[in-house]
Amino acid sequence: AVVSTQSTGAVLDRVNKLQTSLKIHTIHQANEDGEAMKFLKKLSKRTGGRYHCPVGGCEGSAVSHHLLTTDLNLLSQQEDKSSTVIPSYKGDDLKLLSAEIRRAKKFLVHSQEFRELLVNHMSENKT
Repeated sequence: AVVSTQSTGAVLDRVNKLQTSLKIHTIHQANEDGEAMKFLKKLSKRTGGRYHCPVGGCEGSAVSHHLLTTDLNLLSQQEDKSSTVIPSYKGDDLKLLSAEIRRAKKFLVHSQEFRELLVNHMSENKT
C-alpha cells in the first residue's frame, strides 16, 4: 500500500488540533517496515494509544509460545543462561512483555546465585 506523506501529515496535524483524551490504538497488518508503520506508531504515540503488529514470522511465534508456556524457573536452569533469546518485537505490548521477562530472568538467576552462595557459606560455617 502506498502511503502519502502529505495525507499522514494532515491526519497527525488534525489529531494534534483535536486535543482530545481519546486514545487511538493502531494495528499494522503487514510484516515489513515502512511509511505505514511509522505513521501508525506516531498516531498511537501522539494519542497515548499503543501500536501493535504481527510477531515476526514462525520463529517469533514459536519463541513467544515457548516463553509463555515454559516455567521461568526451568528456563533459568538451562546450561546456557541466554539459550532462550527473546526476539526484538515492534509492537508496544510485546516490547513491554519481553522487557519484563528479561528482567524476571535476570532476577531469578541472581537470586539462584545468591542462594548458592548462602548455602556454601552456611556449610562452611558448620564445619
